[in-house]
Amino acid sequence: MVVKRHFKGNDFLKAIFDIAIIQKNLTDYKWVNSKCDLIVCFIENYPLNPQTVKSVIDMSQQPYPIKWLIKRIQNSFSLFPSLKAEFSKIAVAESLTLPSEFV
Repeated sequence: MVVKRHFKGNDFLKAIFDIAIIQKNLTDYKWVNSKCDLIVCFIENYPLNPQTVKSVIDMSQQPYPIKWLIKRIQNSFSLFPSLKAEFSKIAVAESLTLPSEFV
């Protein structure tokens, strides 16, 4: 995949990733809802880590989860079973409860 090639060693994309996934923490509905495709692109193409998995799980467990993002992540997990497996593996390793949406 062309996008993956650009992620490796790219500090600019790393900075955008940190803002999108870590700093925003996927809880700002207006911000996240308008950037679902970008966020999912990062999840699909940037190596998963505990912070990413925790941010996604926390988002899905808030009182008003961002359903559009959950649906997009579910679609990605269907297309890329290895991504779902890695996500689950990290969640278990970090003692995070995997929401039913991602089982």
